[in-house]
Amino acid sequence: MRQQMRSFKSIQWMSLGSQKTGEYLGIWPGPQDNSLQIVAANKSTNYQNIYYATDNRGTRTAKLYHFDKRLLHNKCCVCLQ
Repeated sequence: MRQQMRSFKSIQWMSLGSQKTGEYLGIWPGPQDNSLQIVAANKSTNYQNIYYATDNRGTRTAKLYHFDKRLLHNKCCVCLQ
């Protein structure tokens, strides 16, 4: 997915998900420096969206924040830095 994002500049977001398992994976250019970020939700994240910074190879380097749909009425994300 990282290569496709770099190759096609008009793509703003790519994602894959499983209706059966509830797992989700997305990649997008970050808002500050356009570096790619990954968002993942699966059993290990309790199916909450966790956003990660990546290095130039697309490897996750740090947790940025998580999005909890249950908190939409209060605030949407919790900063992890």
